[in-house]
Formats: sequence, structure tokens, C-alpha cells
Amino acid sequence: MHPSRSSSISKLGACSAILLCALLASGCATQSLNSARHNFYSGQFDRAEDLLSSEETIPERNRVLFLMERGMVRQMQGEYDESTDDFIAAYERLRELETYSLSRGAGSLVINDNIQDFVGYPYERTLLHAYTAKNHIASGRWNDTGVEARRIIHSLSEDSRRKYPDEPYSRYLSALILELTGDTANSEMQYRLVDEQVTSVNIDPRTGRLAKAKPRTGNGKEDNEDADAGNHDEQEVNPQEPIEYWDRELVVFIQLGRSARPLRYSEGTGHTYAEIHSGGQYLGRSYTLSDTTALARKSEDARAALSAAKTAGRFVVKESIAAGVESGSDHIAGDLVRLVLFGLLERPDNRRWETLPRRLQVARVPIQGDIDSYDIVLKDAQGDTIRTITVNQPMNRYRNTYISFFRDRPMPGYLMTRSGQN
Repeated sequence: MHPSRSSSISKLGACSAILLCALLASGCATQSLNSARHNFYSGQFDRAEDLLSSEETIPERNRVLFLMERGMVRQMQGEYDESTDDFIAAYERLRELETYSLSRGAGSLVINDNIQDFVGYPYERTLLHAYTAKNHIASGRWNDTGVEARRIIHSLSEDSRRKYPDEPYSRYLSALILELTGDTANSEMQYRLVDEQVTSVNIDPRTGRLAKAKPRTGNGKEDNEDADAGNHDEQEVNPQEPIEYWDRELVVFIQLGRSARPLRYSEGTGHTYAEIHSGGQYLGRSYTLSDTTALARKSEDARAALSAAKTAGRFVVKESIAAGVESGSDHIAGDLVRLVLFGLLERPDNRRWETLPRRLQVARVPIQGDIDSYDIVLKDAQGDTIRTITVNQPMNRYRNTYISFFRDRPMPGYLMTRSGQN
């Protein structure tokens, strides 16, 4: 065999090996994860948990993601202790990953960022603490909620999130926890930070109470798509007015919809907020503080800006590898390497915590005396009722404040059944 032809065959064999190894290393989320998500959004929580419970199905680089997804499934089933175990394990793994892996970091320059361990966007890591805190609330572990409140605040500091967006829903939760545990100064600071970010809502920093804001312009606050939704007039919060003290209050953390995927798709149907009723009386409504679809879009933009230098460096490294494979006029092996490295392996890292809801909302309303349940009345953007759900768990009480959280049962395709319809 001619030496040059033998050399070409050898290089082609090496390139094929590179292709095989790279594709194995940079594959998408495993089938079990995708199937679990499908079952979750079909309401088959037991099946989703089973698919995520086998350690053999968890690739090491996706361990944090698997734990996040399984923790969410278990929370939806009311398995709060098991859900907490998953969320805490994910957090501890993230702490381990703070020590940068040189081997995988170098590999991502040749292949893509999918071979690196999943750490999520800053807003996902923040929500990890928020969901852990809600599990603690459901179980009455108030000291543990304080730990998560501090972790939320740390994760939202500029040093931690850099150019990535803030996350007002979790910040509000941390403020509530601080308020209940007597740290008034810091709770007011967190409430103010939420109020500065969300256009559609006014928040009284002294009490954390929410109300629909009057239209504001030029203040740089973040817009919310449901700013004008609803058929109940609300009074604007005026922090200069004396505080109206409530005998009891109910705070409900409400989660609606599904984060749109792909991100360019904007969900235009389904419910947008909820009313709280008790004893046949309207008590108040929920307000969107965070939208995970918007957070994901902004995070992708921030990552693109922060990783521009790395992307350029990866191009140089890949071209150098291709050029090194070539010899003389033999461009076959070099072209194959370019096809693999640029055409097949230059994939963005689009892994996300996909069982997160879209709209993260809070309702804070006065109640008379003690309660053991309340009604959630789901509303669309026109204020029409979709359906009503009675909630009695999870709900816990800290002094005069009842705290609960609610997530509408996920349904595929964003299809919501109206009250009285099949």
C-alpha cells in the first residue's frame, strides 16, 4: 500500500475514534431523564420518580440535574423529606464542583460544554434553595428555613451571580423567613430589592404585603406580563401610611404553567394568576414575581456574553487540531476532523431544570381566625375562572402567619381544563 494512502487511512481511523468518543461524551440528557419529564408533565409522578431513582441511569456530569428533577417530583407527591434530601445532595455536589475540573475544562475546549458537569444557571441554583426552604416550611423546620434564606441571599449577591439576572421570587421568600424570625432590618432590605425589580407589583417593605402597582415609567423595573390581569381593584401600597395590623395572615407561594421550551416560544394560553378565597369570601390575589422563561432567556444572553472569549479560543484549538492532522496536499483527514469538531460537536449546552414552573407568584392576604384550608381560583388573562381547587396541605403556621404553597397539577401541552368541562 502506498505510504501516503496508509497514512490517510490511519488518520481517518483516528478521526473516527475521536468522533465516537466525543459523541458519547457530549450526548444529550439520557432517555430516562427525558421520559421522567414527560411523565411528570402527564401527571404520572410515580412513574417519573421510578425513572429517576436508579443510580445506574444517572451520568455523573448530570447528577445535579437528576437530583433537581427528582426533588421536584417528590415535592409534588408530598414526599418533603425525600425531596429535601435530593435538593441538599444537589447543593453539596455543586459545592464540590466549585473546585474547577481541569480535565473536563480542557475537554470542553475541544468538544463542547455538554461534557462538563451541569451546575445550572444562577437562578436555578437560587431556586434550589427556595424549594428546599419550602420543604422545611411544610415540615415545620423553621431553623432550617433560616439557613436556606441566607443561602438564597448569598446566591443572589452580585459576586455570586455576576451578570446573570436576579430572581425576585426566591428573594421574597428569604425576606419572609427573615421577617418571621425577627430580622426586620434585613427583611425590609430584601422586600425593597424585590419591589425595585417588578413593575407590576408594589411591596410594602414593612409588612411584605403586595398590591398591583400603578403604571410606572422610566424607573428601570422589570416588566411583568400579567400586570393588568384581574377583575379586582387593588390599592397601591403607600409605605408612608400607618400599618393596618392583621389578626392573621396567609402567604401562599403559587406556581403556574410550564417554562416554555424552546425558549423562543411564548406560552399564550392557560391561567396567569390565582385568587384566594376562604369561607366563600375573596381575600386577595397572587402576583408574578419571577418568570422562569424570561430568566432562562436572560441567562442565555448573559452566558453568551461571558463565554465569547472561550468560544473564540475553542475555535482556535479545533482548527489547530485539524491542521495538525493534515499533511501536505492530503486534506481528507483534516476535513473530517473539522466536520466532527465544528459540524457535529459544536453544540450549545442547553441543559435546564425543566420541571420548574413558569410563573412564580405570591399571594399575601388577611384571614379571620384560624383556618385549615383555602380555595385557589385559577384565572386567565381576561379574569375568567378556569377552575377552583381546595388546598389543605401543605400548610403550616408560624405565630400569626400561615404559609402554604401550591402548584397546579402539570398537564401536557399547556392544556388547562376549565371548571365544569372535560
